[in-house]
Amino acid sequence: MADQMGAEESPQENNVSGLFSSVTFDSVEKALKYAKCKHDFDLRAIRDELGLDFYGMIKLINYIRDKASSSDGSTEEARVARVRSGISKREFDESKYMKPTIPDDPMLYELDFDNVEASIESKSSQTLSNSTEVLKRKIAELEQENKALHQNVTSLKETSEPDEEQDPPELDEKDIGEEEAPTLEALVSAPEPNSDPNVNPDPKAISDQAVSAEAKKGEKEETDGGDVNGAVNIDYFSGYSMRGIHEEMLKDRARTEAYRDAMYRNRDRFQDKIVLDVGCGTGILCMFAAKAGARLVIGIDASDIIDKTRLIVSENGLSSKIILIKGMLENVTLPKHIQKVDIIISEWMGYFLLFESMLPTVLTARDRWLSPGGSVYPNKATMYIAGANMKQYRASYIDFWKHVYGFDMSCMITPEDRFPETSSEIVSSSSLVTTTYAFKSFDIQTVDSKQLDFSSSFTLQALRSEALERIIVHFDAEFDHKLNNPITLSTGVGETDTHWRQTVFYLAKPLKLVKGEVVKGTLTAKRRKNNHREYNVTISYWIDGKDSAKHLQDFSIRVSDS
Repeated sequence: MADQMGAEESPQENNVSGLFSSVTFDSVEKALKYAKCKHDFDLRAIRDELGLDFYGMIKLINYIRDKASSSDGSTEEARVARVRSGISKREFDESKYMKPTIPDDPMLYELDFDNVEASIESKSSQTLSNSTEVLKRKIAELEQENKALHQNVTSLKETSEPDEEQDPPELDEKDIGEEEAPTLEALVSAPEPNSDPNVNPDPKAISDQAVSAEAKKGEKEETDGGDVNGAVNIDYFSGYSMRGIHEEMLKDRARTEAYRDAMYRNRDRFQDKIVLDVGCGTGILCMFAAKAGARLVIGIDASDIIDKTRLIVSENGLSSKIILIKGMLENVTLPKHIQKVDIIISEWMGYFLLFESMLPTVLTARDRWLSPGGSVYPNKATMYIAGANMKQYRASYIDFWKHVYGFDMSCMITPEDRFPETSSEIVSSSSLVTTTYAFKSFDIQTVDSKQLDFSSSFTLQALRSEALERIIVHFDAEFDHKLNNPITLSTGVGETDTHWRQTVFYLAKPLKLVKGEVVKGTLTAKRRKNNHREYNVTISYWIDGKDSAKHLQDFSIRVSDS
């Protein structure tokens, strides 16, 4: 195919962008050869190893173009590593990568698909034409299909006009307050006046009908560009449709067991309550709440994982207590006649506590639906800061390459290895060179979304005479509002490891400390304007009482850092 296509005129001829470099080439073959020789990145070998068909290759190429962008200032080596890591996790296998990252990308037209056409032909009665024009038309069609997917990815099913016999059932408000709690069937099946009492609507239909027409309008406006962060939300919820991320969270025992214990050890607080789970994922918190005695649990999630959650809930015999609603919380309504909830649970925390910016959604749920005297769990979050050296890091990522079974491989060390700026990692207690300081707390019962951008001062004292080369940030989440048995989930240094690890800021200008000296500073965190789920952080720091310079350094907490 490549030979036949090469005879025809292709778009952007003599201007083929390299996979990882800013160098352009006069042919796709030269671009691929450069990647293979310089970075040992063989695109065709990867295709064969993964068994990719035509569409798989389209996704892979667009994924590489997206992740190998140099817009973040990273080196070629760093971009290659980022792409390799993503390919190993099959991150490219998403519908959004059917849309060309680079318009009229020659790589999509001229790369030979000789070994994959047979599998395509076996799946379709139509064979692919070898001409460039047909390929162009196919890609154009895919672009249109992908655009439609983007417009609909966050919208929910059309709310059908119910028949009189199938109107969503009424719930008599006096029933909610009675000592004997009704089941979910009683909640969703109580007949309305003039309706057939024998009709028992499907709970799934009830949950789908909870989406208002106004919600759909809002979601369409967002995906059409009404919200500059609409695309960010699409990517965010698409990520949470993948099984891997949920597996990682469920295997985090410190995290999962803290939520379980907060509910199981405080059954008196959850007994007969209506509970809302914001961002319910696989439904593990919904099921904990149901087992802890909740009368009704409502789970809301905008990602496609909720389709699996319905099966999980059903297979565990909890469909009579749990209703699931698919959609962005800001754009849905609760089931009919459920005006308020008694408790909101959510695992909203991200790296650096606030990364991913899910907390504002929890606050929206609190302000709309939490009844007076109700609780949000966790109800408090505290951020801590400490200073550390780089001995652990240097031993793992730099010194290792200097002595590999007696050989010097220092050339493998990249500039990013020497100075990574920001990362998420497990920090050993022996690395700490200062005390730990609680620099910011949030009362989730009362905090305002605007307060999630902040500036806080901190004070650290040197534990020994050593260089302060890194700033470490971690957090605790507390469950204690109206609970007889409080629970604390800690991500601190020396605590049980969690998937959040600790957030590490590498200092361009370390401080040489003497034991007992005091380091003062300020940490400012603000959401990025072009991606409200990411944060810009500025740290200023200096040695107190000394005629030393005040240092200031900017950092970005972005998807690639996590």
